[in-house]
Parts: sequence; structure tokens; C-alpha cells
Amino acid sequence: MKPRLRAVMEHLGFWVFSFFILLLILKQPGGIHTIDFIYTLIFFFSIVPMVYINIAGTIPRLLKKGKNLSFVISSGTLIVAAASFNYFLFNYLADFIFRGYYFVSYFSFAEIIIIHLIFLILTTLLSMSKDWFALLESQRRIAVLEKEKKEAELDILKGQVNPHFLFNTLNNLYSLAQKKSELTSDMILKLSDLMRYVLYETTSDFVELKDEIAFIENYINLQKLRTNNPGAVVFNSPNQVGHLKIAPLILIHFVENCFKHGLKGDTQNAFVKIDLKVQNGILDFATENNIGILDEPEKNKPSGKGLINAKKRLDLIYGEKYELDLIADKNVFNVHLNIDLK
Repeated sequence: MKPRLRAVMEHLGFWVFSFFILLLILKQPGGIHTIDFIYTLIFFFSIVPMVYINIAGTIPRLLKKGKNLSFVISSGTLIVAAASFNYFLFNYLADFIFRGYYFVSYFSFAEIIIIHLIFLILTTLLSMSKDWFALLESQRRIAVLEKEKKEAELDILKGQVNPHFLFNTLNNLYSLAQKKSELTSDMILKLSDLMRYVLYETTSDFVELKDEIAFIENYINLQKLRTNNPGAVVFNSPNQVGHLKIAPLILIHFVENCFKHGLKGDTQNAFVKIDLKVQNGILDFATENNIGILDEPEKNKPSGKGLINAKKRLDLIYGEKYELDLIADKNVFNVHLNIDLK
């Protein structure tokens, strides 16, 4: 049903219902007669205009703008005017409009005011509640749209993880292949295990933290195959982390960055240090690495996309439940990340 037609039907239904309720209140003893219908109809001559003046005028211009005192005064004036018009109708005009009947208002002026007051309060509450429900529905739709937008953005960012990870790892293979290293076959095998996790184990929004730690450890072992100093790579992690869960592949960007700008360089004293701690459901993740010179395959290539991706995903998934600090000086790059996993 179109909104305009639905609104007309709602108003019509309200007035039909109200008419019969008021008819039962105003009718004379001994059943309902034609005169009772006409008497009730005359009452509506003053009630209906009052209600729509209130809905179209005083509510939007005063009540919705917070001018409560002005609304009370205006509503009181409107009720008195409507009641006066009602009294005038019954005592001076009804006999001329409906010839053949004799009408007189057998309600006191105070009682007429009360009847009009009830209708004004009732319709004001209905009008405000309708706006309130409309606001709730609007907020619900906005929340759904924001959720759908967030999920779409996460899908895009998550989809970028796989090619980014694969690109960086293939660069490692390229370096080993150029050197005709005997480690190339071992590296391909480890890469296969890593890609299996990336493709099949990270389809959920969250994964077990212990599985993510195992993935990082496998990745680090893969990187150790191509360094002359495996001891320069240190990874500290707890043996038990319970059943905490984390967004998949959210930490690997920072680990990749350590090797991309650290051990891949040809500077002396290259190192990578990664510490992962968990206490009271809070993940404390820190990395530290030297800043070296990039390998040939990655020279003149765009950098930092992985960190940008990670920051966006952290914003979308954890909002204010995480803190990230990136600190770089001339020779060392530090990352400190806290996430509330509870």
C-alpha cells in the first residue's frame, strides 16, 4: 500500500472507531437511534478541526521544537475555542442544519472541554508515538545499512589479504630461486601449508587465537629458511591462550613488515623480535625490527599497503577496543598493538 493511501486509511479507521466509541458515550438510554448518530456527528464538527489544527500546527511548530509552555498555552486556547464552537453549534446552529430535530447541549461547558481535552491528548500521543516508531525504524534501517557497508568493506579488505600475502611470499621464493637455493623446495612445502590455512581456515569472521599463533609461527619458520642468521629472529608467545578468538590474518601484516624491511635488507646486525602476550583477555602484540634495504624484486614497488589494510580492518572490527602505535626512527621500526578480545 502506498504511504499516502495508508495514511488516509489509518486516519479514517481512527475516526470511525472514535465515532462509535463517542456514540456509545453520548447516546440516550433505550438503544441507539438516528438522533444519537446526528448528535455524535455534531460533536465531531468541533473535534475534528481541533485535532488537525493541533497535528498540523501546534505539534510540529511548538511541541517538536521544545516550546512546551507555548504548546500547553496554545493547546488550552484551542480546546476552549473548540468547546465554545461545540456549545454554539448545539444551541444556535444544529436546529437550522438538521431541521425536524430539536437539539440542546445537555453537557456542561466543563464537560465539553474534558471531551475535547481527551481527544487532543489522545491524538497528540498517537502522533508523537508514530513519529517515534518512524524514528526507530529509520535508525534500524541506518544500522542495517551501516552493518552491510561494514561487512562489504571487510570482505574487500579480507579479499586483499590473500593476494598481498601470496605476493610477498612469492617474492621470497623468487629470491631463493635466483640463488638456486636448496631450500626452495622446503619453502614451497611450507608455503603450501600456509596457503591452506589462508584459504580454508580463515573464512569465518573470527578464528581461534591459538591457530593464528601457529600460523604466524609457521610463517616465521618459512622466513628463517632464507636468512643466514636464523637466530636473529625471535618469536615469543604463550603456550596457552584459552579459547580466545581473533579476526583472522590481522597480525600477519605486522609480521610480514618486519621481514620486508628488516632481514631482507643487507645491513649488519639485522634482527626481528616479535612478542605476543595475553592477559585478562587483552592481547599485547609487539614487533621490533631493523630498517634495512629492500631486496631487488621489491625495489620501486608500492609499500605500506599491508599496514594500511590492517589499520582499516582493526577500525572496522574492533573500533575503540584496540590501540596501535607505530614508531620508526632511523634504524628501528616498532609496532605495539593491544586488542581487547573479550
